[in-house]
Formats: sequence, structure tokens, C-alpha cells
Amino acid sequence: LPPSKVRLNVYNATTRTGLAAATAKSLGERGFVVGKVDNDPLRKSVKGSAELRFGPAGKSAANVVYRHLTSATLVQDKRKDATVDVVLGNAWKSLAKVPPGPSPTCR
Repeated sequence: LPPSKVRLNVYNATTRTGLAAATAKSLGERGFVVGKVDNDPLRKSVKGSAELRFGPAGKSAANVVYRHLTSATLVQDKRKDATVDVVLGNAWKSLAKVPPGPSPTCR
């Protein structure tokens, strides 16, 4: 699945201003289709670098996004579509260098 087929939302779960916008721009430059860019609508505290939220239809898309993050916690929810939410946490630093080869599989 190429990034151009992956629709994602980028949310900021920190107090760092502009974090979601800057990261969304970088993901867009890598070919992803960026939808919403905002603060985390769930208002969760994400202590790690990021949370990837996706539904059953978005497993393949989440695998693609996962390769672009330095580390992330995978959270499957009940959404019906294939969108993936990238929720940036307190330990967020930057996108990863994209390794060659297949993506890890979301469980």
C-alpha cells in the first residue's frame, strides 16, 4: 500500500504548539493524504512518542504509517473506515528514516 492511498489525521496530545501541523506537513511530503490536524479529540495523555489509532479496515494503512514513526503504540478501535490517527505524545521527536522492506504487522 503506497502512502498516497493512506488517509491519516494528525493530533497533538502535548502542550507543544504547532507539533501536529509540522508533523502533518512532513507526512504530507512523504505522500500521505492528511485529513484533520488538531489537538487530540480524546484528550488523552500519551506518554510515549505516539499512538496509532485505527480500525479493522485500517490495519494495512496503519502498517504503512508505523514504518514512518520512530516508535508508536498501536491502538485498534471500532472505526469503520480505513483512516489512521497519528497522535503525538510527550516523547515525540521526529519521523523515522523509512527502512526498506515490509512493514511490521499490526496485531
